[in-house]
Amino acid sequence: MPNPHAGTEYLVRFVCPEFTSLCPVTGQPDFAHLVIDYLPDAYLVESKSLKLFLASFRNHGAFHEDCTVGIGKRLADGKDYAGGTVDKIYPAGFTKISSLGVEQQRVKVIVHFDPKDFQWLRRERDLGVGYRVRVRITTGEEPNALVIPRSALFRGSRGKWNVYAIREGRARTEVVEVGMLNDELAQITSGLAAGDVVVRAPESELEEGQRVKTVVEEGE
Repeated sequence: MPNPHAGTEYLVRFVCPEFTSLCPVTGQPDFAHLVIDYLPDAYLVESKSLKLFLASFRNHGAFHEDCTVGIGKRLADGKDYAGGTVDKIYPAGFTKISSLGVEQQRVKVIVHFDPKDFQWLRRERDLGVGYRVRVRITTGEEPNALVIPRSALFRGSRGKWNVYAIREGRARTEVVEVGMLNDELAQITSGLAAGDVVVRAPESELEEGQRVKTVVEEGE
């Protein structure tokens, strides 16, 4: 987004106290506290977009050193993604063992890049045959959808989706119906209303009726 005070030097700080990625060796979650400082020029990093970008690492297998350097490079070069269109999805998946010995489920997909973006990939990212890329495929859109962080969802005793909604300062279990999902967000079609507050990532020790405190993060 355009910097409303371009030409004035000032420091912007983002704090992500709950950064999560997957250990590429064990497949278990790794947690970190990230602090990002930068001096904006003509443009600012939009905070909500950054939060969604950082949340995308939740299912990404990499060491924190790789994640943090990659995040820094993405913020420095300014361009977020290369657009394209899915041309073909192969009908069957396959299992592959990574170089670190992790078993992975994969499926082949053919994507045709936008020609200008493809040239940018080759010029700025040195993209070549056999290179690994991170892909986000949009399969559906729903304007004005009611969404919550996907990490707020958990399965109840009967296998239905549940969340902990905060009612009068206490965590209360609510059964919800879920529509579309992606790595970061879940569409809620029933069970919650706009303005409801939920526990973003409930710990296993959290119990029904337990008193909780609402914390509003910067930029929300």
